[in-house]
Amino acid sequence: MIHSELRSENGRENAVDHRGQGGWGGAATLSGVTASPRQLPRQLAVATALVGVQAGVLVVAAVWLAADTVFGSPDDPGAAITLAVLAAAAGLLLGWLARGLTALRLWARTPVVFLEILFLPVGWTLFDSGWVVAAAAYLGLALAVLVLLFTPPAREALEGPTSPR
Repeated sequence: MIHSELRSENGRENAVDHRGQGGWGGAATLSGVTASPRQLPRQLAVATALVGVQAGVLVVAAVWLAADTVFGSPDDPGAAITLAVLAAAAGLLLGWLARGLTALRLWARTPVVFLEILFLPVGWTLFDSGWVVAAAAYLGLALAVLVLLFTPPAREALEGPTSPR
């Protein structure tokens, strides 16, 4: 990553990455050129919100599974606890990745895409199991996030402006 030292409008020094985003988020100048901070496009904001919803649902499911294991009588307590831990870990990971997308971090897109692709067969399995509403929600969220992450405004916000060919 290329860094340059810049002075912001209030006189503090900012480290700026190769896309020109100032360390404090304000406009910064380098040789009289103003680099304005990148904005979160609507498509990326919606995708991030949907990933946040998925994260929240997974954390709630993990708590519910753990409570059901402790206060109920699961057939296999070890498997129930393992599933609760995996759901909590996936929820926390998705929450962290949603935060990365909100901060316009390109590195966050790849694991989100990977996880959303993994969610597709899970949603199909829910459909085959008769959980049609849950399957529709699962598949709809995953497909919506995948489509929204690759819209031109979202790609430009994460990757920076592309040069003409």
